[in-house]
Amino acid sequence: MVGTIGPVVHRATGINGVMILGIHTFGYVASGIGTGFALYGVQRLAFGHMLNEKIGIGSVSVLALVYSIGESGIFRVPMPQFTAQVPASWQFFSPGTMALLYGLGLGCGFATRITVSTFYVAAAWALVCDSPSSAGFTLGCFGLGRALPIWLSLKSYAFCSRASEAALFLKNAIHMINSLALSAAGSGLLWSLIYCNGRC
Repeated sequence: MVGTIGPVVHRATGINGVMILGIHTFGYVASGIGTGFALYGVQRLAFGHMLNEKIGIGSVSVLALVYSIGESGIFRVPMPQFTAQVPASWQFFSPGTMALLYGLGLGCGFATRITVSTFYVAAAWALVCDSPSSAGFTLGCFGLGRALPIWLSLKSYAFCSRASEAALFLKNAIHMINSLALSAAGSGLLWSLIYCNGRC
């Protein structure tokens, strides 16, 4: 994504670059919020008011712990997903329109390739949330987090390119960080469920 948006931002001058990234980030967040609302709707359609809070928290904690092991490389955990990419034709739209479309397409999470398993845990948490606002907030924040690294392109495209190359080089370290984060999240939820009745 940086390889597409980065050059566009770098070619823009001053406030235009900031606006393009702002529009792109808005797309990420808005799409994440919409996905959160949709997942909450799926929960209500599937379970009505019958979804047990403890079962929901327990399921997310187990999922987080399983994917933390997968991220560590101990064994492979399936990551069901679409392998589609955003349409290449979007690059021919105006910079603002392209940035918005890319943000909306990628912010959803489900419509394109998923590279880190943390998304599944965030989506599962949104699925078991007790209100649409909580579900939307969860994936909206996740979308914001995915968009923030692209702001590196404001400094310079060369710097951004080096950061992208470093991320590829440090791929194993990034997976290990994800593993630790998921392990902490899963353990925390499990602790909350066992010792605090899911409410601390």
